[in-house]
Amino acid sequence: MHTVRVAVLCASPFAASVLLAGSLSAVSDAAPLHATVAPPSKDLSCTPNAMRVYKDPQSGQSYAYITFDLLNSTGADRRFAPRFELLLDDGVVVASGSEVPSKVTRAIKTALGDPLVEDQFQVLGTVLEGKENARRGLVVWRMTETEPTEATVFITGLSRMSDKNPHPTSGEPLVRRRTMRVDYVIPGDAIAHTTVSYEPGKIEWIMR
Repeated sequence: MHTVRVAVLCASPFAASVLLAGSLSAVSDAAPLHATVAPPSKDLSCTPNAMRVYKDPQSGQSYAYITFDLLNSTGADRRFAPRFELLLDDGVVVASGSEVPSKVTRAIKTALGDPLVEDQFQVLGTVLEGKENARRGLVVWRMTETEPTEATVFITGLSRMSDKNPHPTSGEPLVRRRTMRVDYVIPGDAIAHTTVSYEPGKIEWIMR
């Protein structure tokens, strides 16, 4: 047995197999499991839910996906233009939605069975302030490998905080943005099972 760790910034069973295969001077302390990291008052609040992997029965390609709950408690309506990136063991950073067929997104949304779930394009735009306007989004990544031991998802766009410093090599201005990082830990071997899900673990804010 070995430990498979997945790092990221919910679903119903599938007929296909599931494989499992993310300037401030310091990063905030990790949050407890299954908890939302308390953001600054001007940041949007994001709660990532369990992660699963959908395997397309036709192509055999695997896709990682999560849903997330979004809440605007900033006191004013906010525009939401997020970036969700997945990093696996191979070092390749994959943007959500890249090379993800629309039929795959539709299949996942159908299996979720939640009419309130919006895909990453539907959730773009203005997020109204208040709990009554909370939204649930879906992000999907095309997996570059099927059995990673580690992965990281970075979620950018929740905060307006940024810093600018000279690039260490080129000297050009380098802008970093406040980014949420979420880890998912999967004990033991990653097994193929239609009901397996992986709960979020460590959550922290970083500058990236």
